Amino acid sequence: MTRCVPCWRAEQLAKAWDQSPEKARLVERIRELEREREALRAQLANVTALLPDDRTLRRLIQCAHPDRHQNSEASKLAMQWLNQVRRLTDRRVTT
Repeated sequence: MTRCVPCWRAEQLAKAWDQSPEKARLVERIRELEREREALRAQLANVTALLPDDRTLRRLIQCAHPDRHQNSEASKLAMQWLNQVRRLTDRRVTT
């Protein structure tokens, strides 16, 4: 089969790339990153499972609100933490 020069060059470049050590290195790196992604997804699922459901979180916020505890330092810290948890639950990622 006869090819035009640009097509022949493209084919030669593709063959050279397929056999290059750089391609093999990049393919292996992609596989490493995919394994890392899966491990991170598993960790995220474990952490997400520990977060309280919305109803429980609302009750905890009501119980710990600084207005109910004379603006004590402990209630302020608890509310800061609960607000961080609320932001996390608002951004839950499905895996």
